Amino acid sequence: MDGSKKTQLVKGTNPSWARKLNAIAYNDEISGQSEIFYLNLNNGAKEQLTNSQGNYSSVKPLWSPDDKRIAFASDKNGNWDVWILELSGGRKEKQITNLYVCDKDPFWGNSSKILYFTSFRSGKGSLDVWRGYIQ
Repeated sequence: MDGSKKTQLVKGTNPSWARKLNAIAYNDEISGQSEIFYLNLNNGAKEQLTNSQGNYSSVKPLWSPDDKRIAFASDKNGNWDVWILELSGGRKEKQITNLYVCDKDPFWGNSSKILYFTSFRSGKGSLDVWRGYIQ
């Protein structure tokens, strides 16, 4: 890219590309809160995927390697945790972490069954990288 042909697709941040779907998940704000949206790059159709309600946000969407799920962080239960949005067979959110500490920054491994994230759960006062296995 030489920078000469740039096109704004949507207002938002944290884009994540689903190669097989030719789509992106991204963050945009509604009433000051960040939510996750979907943009079909073939036809331009947009859809809101999360609705955290209240003063809560859902951020940093990241597609699984098989493009069937989106991992993200949300404070919708009053604390930052890692969640997964299942896209096949309807849209269903599943909370992956649930501790009183901050869990965030999800990142998929080589398969759609391994998820890495950062957390304060070691109790050492610093963020550490953790790994979880997804069913």
